[in-house]
Amino acid sequence: MARKMRGQEAEPMKIDSKLQPWIDARTRHRLSHAHVQMARELAMNPTNLGKLDNHRQEPWKLPLPESYILQGQLSRSTQTFHFGSEPD
Repeated sequence: MARKMRGQEAEPMKIDSKLQPWIDARTRHRLSHAHVQMARELAMNPTNLGKLDNHRQEPWKLPLPESYILQGQLSRSTQTFHFGSEPD
């Protein structure tokens, strides 16, 4: 981070245009940094998270972090790691 010198204004940080939708989705859907990282690893689209999110009008739906992101990460991890013998 640049220090502020006398008589100079601090420059605002430039955010990569690829990350801006994820930053917006993080604040809009109240996700943690870990949830955003898992969603990015699962190749989820940040603009489509609103369809998956529970808007408290649908009580049968789980909240977004617990439902789609964590379940997707768990299913991905069980598919990549084989326990016991080699798969046929």
